[in-house]
Amino acid sequence: IKKSELDSIEKIEDWKSQLSNFQPDVIHVHNLHGTSIPLNEFSDFVKEIHVLFTLHDSWLASGSSEHPFEPNPSTLSLLELKAWKSEFLQRHEAILGSNFRFAAPSQWMRESFFHTHGTRPFYVPNAIENVPSDEMQIPSDRFILFVANRPETNPYKDFITLKKGWKKANEKLGRNACDLIVLGGNQTTKKVGGQSIFVLEKQTPEQVSAFMERSLFVVQASLQDNAPLTILEAHAAGKKVVGSLVGGIPELMDEEEQDLLYEAENADDLCKKLIAALSSEARDGEIRDKEKCSVESMVNTYLGHCLNLMDA
Repeated sequence: IKKSELDSIEKIEDWKSQLSNFQPDVIHVHNLHGTSIPLNEFSDFVKEIHVLFTLHDSWLASGSSEHPFEPNPSTLSLLELKAWKSEFLQRHEAILGSNFRFAAPSQWMRESFFHTHGTRPFYVPNAIENVPSDEMQIPSDRFILFVANRPETNPYKDFITLKKGWKKANEKLGRNACDLIVLGGNQTTKKVGGQSIFVLEKQTPEQVSAFMERSLFVVQASLQDNAPLTILEAHAAGKKVVGSLVGGIPELMDEEEQDLLYEAENADDLCKKLIAALSSEARDGEIRDKEKCSVESMVNTYLGHCLNLMDA
């Protein structure tokens, strides 16, 4: 999918023909999951080209085929287990036999990848550009916010636990209960007790910023995550984050937010953290300044890697 209006950006339609015609000095792979371009096929095709490969998810650090979770061998048949091991071995051999240079936006991903493949990626933290918020109508005056791509079915996210934890928290909060707004799904509204869950479709960055600025705080409900941009966007809007204790999420949290981390799939733990975050003292506290990577710094780091590979 082409996500830019620049004429210099082309949509990938026939990657082999396009790479052959373009003959790049360096390829920067930003997010390849193996669902459209098999890793071993890509690795074989680019033997003579330097590749910088950013690990935005854990596809290459787990044994699964299409999403980031390593399957439980006890749930697989012998044939399924054999196929899973064969797929993972192919992936491992393609990585070791390639000329790829890997980068990762979290220390957690660096260590996960090293544990799996014996090579440690370079660290390049994510960065975001602050965008102005839209003037728009929001269906609630008192809400917490969850932003995800396809939250209802996304295998990375923990929407089920979020709904349970939010419901439990509201039952304890009584008149201080709040709504839940979810961005990125199929539009629905559901009444739960005296409050509502508003699931809205994907929004523009300016609209997301508006929702964040008017939220009580943001929830990063995940089963596994690397270095989610939602947390950076929440901090840019001056909002605290309640996040699940998985992957690279803790690295992005400030000292106070560390106390708001909850155990994934534990609705009771999430309930406690939501109530704690809704206390006036926690809600009104300022986000502590963390050392952030600027977009300019991130781009310059990537350019430095590319130039270094071209000189290699």
